[in-house]
Amino acid sequence: MKKVSFSTYLTPYIIIFSAFLVCAIVGMLISPDTFYKFFSPT
Repeated sequence: MKKVSFSTYLTPYIIIFSAFLVCAIVGMLISPDTFYKFFSPT
C-alpha cells in the first residue's frame, strides 16, 4: 500500500519532467541556435 501511494504521488512530477525533456530535445533538434543563445547569456 505504501509503495502504491508513493508512486502515485510522484507520477505527476515524472510526467511533467519527461514532457519538459521531450520539448527541450525537440527544440534543440529544430533550432539549436536559439537554445545556444538561451543557455549562454553573452
